[in-house]
Amino acid sequence: MAEVAAKHLEGTDRLHRHAGEIVLDSSGSSKKKKKKKALPHPKPQPEEEEAEAEAVVIATKRNEIFAHEKKTEEKKETKPETKKVELPKIGGASVEKDDPENRRRRDAVRDAMRHAWGGYEKYAFGKDEVSPLSHRAVENWGGMGNTLVDSLDTLWIMELYEEFDRAKEWVRTKLHYNVQNPISTFETTIRSLGGLLAAYDRSGDAVFLTKAVDLGDRLLATFNTKSGLPSGQSLLKKGTGGSAGWLRGSYVLAEVATLQVEFRYLAAVTGNRKYATTSEKVFHMLKEVEPEDGLYPYKLGWDAHTNKIRFTNTQISFGAMGDSFYEYLLKVWIQGGKKESMYREMYDKSIDGMANKLIQKTKKEKLTYIAERSNGRLQHKMDHLACFMGGLLALGAYTDPGGLDSERAQRDLQLAKDITYTCYQMYKQMPSGLAAEKFSFGCESKDMCPSSARFYILRPEFVESLFVLHHLTGDPTYRQWGWEIFQALEKHCKTDIAYASLKDVMVENPIKEDKMESFFLAETLKYLYLLFDEEGQVDLLEKHVLNTEAHPLRWITDTELQKLAIQNFDPQEVGPTIVHGEVW
Repeated sequence: MAEVAAKHLEGTDRLHRHAGEIVLDSSGSSKKKKKKKALPHPKPQPEEEEAEAEAVVIATKRNEIFAHEKKTEEKKETKPETKKVELPKIGGASVEKDDPENRRRRDAVRDAMRHAWGGYEKYAFGKDEVSPLSHRAVENWGGMGNTLVDSLDTLWIMELYEEFDRAKEWVRTKLHYNVQNPISTFETTIRSLGGLLAAYDRSGDAVFLTKAVDLGDRLLATFNTKSGLPSGQSLLKKGTGGSAGWLRGSYVLAEVATLQVEFRYLAAVTGNRKYATTSEKVFHMLKEVEPEDGLYPYKLGWDAHTNKIRFTNTQISFGAMGDSFYEYLLKVWIQGGKKESMYREMYDKSIDGMANKLIQKTKKEKLTYIAERSNGRLQHKMDHLACFMGGLLALGAYTDPGGLDSERAQRDLQLAKDITYTCYQMYKQMPSGLAAEKFSFGCESKDMCPSSARFYILRPEFVESLFVLHHLTGDPTYRQWGWEIFQALEKHCKTDIAYASLKDVMVENPIKEDKMESFFLAETLKYLYLLFDEEGQVDLLEKHVLNTEAHPLRWITDTELQKLAIQNFDPQEVGPTIVHGEVW
């Protein structure tokens, strides 16, 4: 695992965000299935009986609450009007709501998921990954069924219930976390813990909560450090943590501050506040050393003399190493019902710093991008990872406490659209129609060009922003762009059993590489499906928060979750803290 992590760091600077593959069933059918009810609770195995019994009680209470709530037909709200932001004209017909062509595109994405999952299930079921070219099963995440767990809620959302049932049975009978090798605390939290919690949130099946509690307890042990910052690596079997050698005892901003959405949800559904208070402490420590412009260097250390965090480098990035810290500032605030003001204030300060100091435009095409900064000097480059910022800025604008019409919200919405257009050009200008890992700006002959990292690993960040922007604005432009990306994926990445990464996007017929990350199924295909879906399975303004692996979780202020938490919560165990926006 350490070797895999080192390869990711050296080759892609990837400390987060995600991929998947697809195969048609024998008939090639994509018929819509009937909505599935929450699955019955499985009978616990003898060795799991004590742990699962508590989870079953929680899930049973929750289902009783569901049963007594009056079902009402959801009314679709009229989205707030925005100032008109002109987007460049694109080819192709616009896709409108309830358009048969739009439904066809949604079903094509589901067929892609069926294809990718089919290859995984046939050649690597229960293993971490399947190799899309050699058909090999790969155990590069400690043998935790990484692709399977990461894909659970995608299967449910796409109504692939038979596939979901088979995966659930494997989770019940085979999944364990007695993993000996060190694994990434961050990646395991967003992929595995997030995947289990989203599967529980969707299905109500206690088996997922049981496994999530087991994993959550093991991961929580990584916070047992002198500083209280979680270790970058976790030894799940021993319940301890450690630091990757290349960090030399330092911590990474995105790693320590992208765990809170998952642990806060776990606290809400179990009534055990230790998960929330332990993980939230990281944000309070970061608040103590908040830079004047809100822009945090991404390498952190601990000063034993002051008992505070210190910065061990000067690199500012909204790409690798820094990205999801800023994401979780906003999402933790939303998850808590928009009542915990510290998180929103930290987010707004950071975005102000970004807008004032990092936002740049190219000379010819006027493409907007987020530069990086080191030692006070701008670096005119942008990771594909940073393309998630289009969606984040739009979400921040639509939830701005000052209202969507406020000057700040309008600034951020415009930036969201401009950055997303730049990311669209990252795809459009490549001969393959797919984007490279990193781009430089101010090149000799062009405004923008790929850096030496010209590969494509089925990343989701651009289609994430397309989904969020369409979800909030209703502009069909984003659906058209998404369809173009999907067609390029089908043309260049599809194999006989799954989907493959590409070696070089700068050629018309790129060479495939024998790698399919779990985030392709968990994120890329899910975002594309939701982009074309009209059933409102995710509501970003009133009900759900998406973790950084695209796992949708209900807000912890949700009525059902609140009732469960109140029944199990003892404020004497915690002391002064924030619970549902109130000080206990």
